[in-house]
This record gives sequence, structure tokens and C-alpha cells, in this order.
Amino acid sequence: MKLATCNEPWRDTPVGEVFRIAAEIGFQGVEIAPFTIAEHVDDVSASRRAEIVKAAADAGVEIVGLHWLFVSPKGLHLTSPDDKARAKTAEYLKSLTDFCGDLGGKVMILGSPNQRNIEPPNTFEEGWKRAKDVLASCGDTLASRGVTLCIEGLAPKETNFVQTLDEAAKMADEIGHPNIDVMIDMKAMSSMPDGVVGTIRRFGARAKHCHANHPSGKGIGMPLGADDGEPHMGRRRLTGVPAPPALEDAADPARELEGREDRIAGGELEKLGHLAHDVGLRDRLPQTDRQRTIGVRVAPLVFGHEHVPAHAAHRVEHPLVFDVTGLDLRAHHL
Repeated sequence: MKLATCNEPWRDTPVGEVFRIAAEIGFQGVEIAPFTIAEHVDDVSASRRAEIVKAAADAGVEIVGLHWLFVSPKGLHLTSPDDKARAKTAEYLKSLTDFCGDLGGKVMILGSPNQRNIEPPNTFEEGWKRAKDVLASCGDTLASRGVTLCIEGLAPKETNFVQTLDEAAKMADEIGHPNIDVMIDMKAMSSMPDGVVGTIRRFGARAKHCHANHPSGKGIGMPLGADDGEPHMGRRRLTGVPAPPALEDAADPARELEGREDRIAGGELEKLGHLAHDVGLRDRLPQTDRQRTIGVRVAPLVFGHEHVPAHAAHRVEHPLVFDVTGLDLRAHHL
């Protein structure tokens, strides 16, 4: 299990400093929005790319990959009827793939809602074929660089094209390339027909990446109120997400699933004691407030993490339980 954050909350900060901050907080990786580095990634020289890689290594973090792919340059669009715009988009996607590969990244997240919207009078079917052709044309480049393009289903309020994991998976399946697949996003899944829990159950094992952001769009340290759908304090819940998740846009840790103890084989969750609500770094808290951060392995690629009081009653020793340290998130878990 590794946690990453994205760099655009610190977009005005040199990326090397972002790596240092991320490592200090406790993240193991950083996901890069390419528009924060350059208007066009072809303008990033080989030497500059090597500097970015070295800065990440010096800070002790991995560069996970890229997201917000089509914010710049202008004129990119997946479903446009303009052949030149789609050709430009395909070529830029290949450039992004090379950039990602040069940085050591393994995934690129295809969100960019504005650059994929179906614009009237074009039909969904027309847009579908155009987008599929653009993505399929990049398959060989993706494979040559060891990068997987993850199609992200987004909420209807963000885009009118590919709004569910079903549609994202259908697109990937129709393309039929091993380097083009899907990812899951907690905020987006909260608007999908099966909800967060049902969508993870159906697609969690397949997803190549996870964005563990809060459905409200709020980020780490931002208080959650009644309007954000915050559950009652003290409800017993279980977080289940594919690993490794990234905390997109400085968002909260993975949305917790409203689970039962029997989601862990043999009812092991009962042995963990009650689950606390807030996250904190135990070594920086006063002695009386220190908590033990524990993780629970529940299935391949699925895992939960919570804080429990550090007193002896919760010092559970079990193969499914392990300590998680270094996470100074101080955020509400849903």
C-alpha cells in the first residue's frame, strides 16, 4: 500500500520542493499535472526531465504518473469533429506518454472533462468512435514506455461523456489494448448508479489506479459539515480501495465504505476495537492523544486503514494487521 499526492495544490512551488513537502508529510509518491511543468511537454528538455527524476529520488518519493492531461496546450479535444484537433490530441497523448516514461511514471489518468465533452450537434455515438480511435492510436507508444492509460469515468456535472465505470470499461474493452484500462475515483463513484461501494465491488480488482478524493471536492484538513454528507461520528466503517491510491487535488484519504465486520474473513475487525474518526501522526501528538495507525488486509489489492487508541487493549497482533506510520493527514475520514 502506497499513498501519493498530486502536485497542483503547490503549482506555484518548484516541483523539487513539492517532492520534499510530500515526503515530509508521509507520502511515498507524487502524481504530476503536466501543465504545472510546461505548456507543452515537448518543451521540457531531456536534461530538465532528468533533473525532475533526480529531485524525486533525492526526496525519497516516486513519480507515480500524470493526470489532468489535456489542460494545455489549447486546442486538444477527444470527440471533436475537427480532424486536426483530434490528430493534435493523439500526438500530444503520445508526447505525454514519453514524458511520463522519462519521469518513471507508470500511469496516466484520462480525466480532462472539458476536452472530451460531446458538443452539439454531434452525437454520443460519433464522439465515442472518435475518442476510441484517438486512444487506440496511442496503444503502441504506451506499451513501448510501460505506461498504462487509465480512462476515468466522471460525474455528469463535470462531463457528458463517459460518466460511469461501465462506460470507461466498455471503451477500454472495445479498444482491446493491455495498456489502456480504467481507474476508480471516489468523488466520481459517489455519483455512479452503484455508488462507491457497489462500483468498487465491481471494478476494484480491475482498476489500475485509485484517486482517493472526497466526494465534496474538499481536501485534507478541510472540515466536513452536514452539507458534505458526513456520517455520524463513531460509526464502524471499513475503507476498501485498490492500491496504490493517490490523494488527488490534496483530497481526503480514501472514502470509507459503510461495511460490516464480516467483510474481513473470520470477523477479524472485531479484534481491532473501536475505530477513531480523525487521522493524525501519532509521534507528533501529545502523549495522551497518541493513536496507533493500523491497516487491515482484507483481500488482494483491497485494504483498510484506521486509527485506534494506542493503549494495550488495541495492541492486536494478527497477520492481517500492520502498523502504518508517517501520515500527517489530520483529515476527517468519511
